[in-house]
Amino acid sequence: MTQHGVMLGGGVIDANAPTQVASVKALCVHDSDLIVGGYFVGPAGGSLMVNNICGYDGMNWFAMGASADVYAVYSWDGVLYIGGPFGSINGDFIRKWVNNQWSTVGDNILLGVTNSFAVYDSILYAGGGYEIDGNIAPGIVRLMDYPDTFLIDTTAINEIENKELIVEIYPNPATEKITIETNESIHAVKVSNVLGEIILNKNYVSNESKVEINIDAIPQGIYFLRVKMKDEWCVRKFVKQ
Repeated sequence: MTQHGVMLGGGVIDANAPTQVASVKALCVHDSDLIVGGYFVGPAGGSLMVNNICGYDGMNWFAMGASADVYAVYSWDGVLYIGGPFGSINGDFIRKWVNNQWSTVGDNILLGVTNSFAVYDSILYAGGGYEIDGNIAPGIVRLMDYPDTFLIDTTAINEIENKELIVEIYPNPATEKITIETNESIHAVKVSNVLGEIILNKNYVSNESKVEINIDAIPQGIYFLRVKMKDEWCVRKFVKQ
């Protein structure tokens, strides 16, 4: 026996911890406190009320506000981040602990779910499933404009597309215009930059399988073209010179 726990299989269950009727999904240390995230409200029979996220200072458990299910917790450079399927409540899937309350990370809204965090080469990455032009795909987002904005790393998204759909772009590289030619009717075209920002969004109501896009006004660089056919999106890369 211990002061606050019971022995079980060589380990100790903390009877005061908010895990009596719960699923703990993630743990990390932040500011010398143990942070616990998951799916729980409790503790059962106790006076402390927590909602899917809480902390432990070595002596006592403490609440950290309310949250939807928490799938990942991560402390980096003095900032605590949590990930999960928060969109139905807050419209975002990554949040940070600021002034003893949860806040969104910048203006970027991610659709999908965040399952994990990691730091590589001094950049914080989050992994999960994110919505790209209406389709949920396994992907990675990275923290840019520290510490406020996560952006979709479009080079890391594994988009699955129908191999029967053919999309050709020419000329590529291009300077003023590009022509898109497909083997099916084109319903929509979107152009995004390498940060995932949409800079062109056009819908088509005709049965055209060949359209021309004016790119004269966009800066030089690498862009991603998404073409919607048969309710599916095909992605191609092009260069503006």
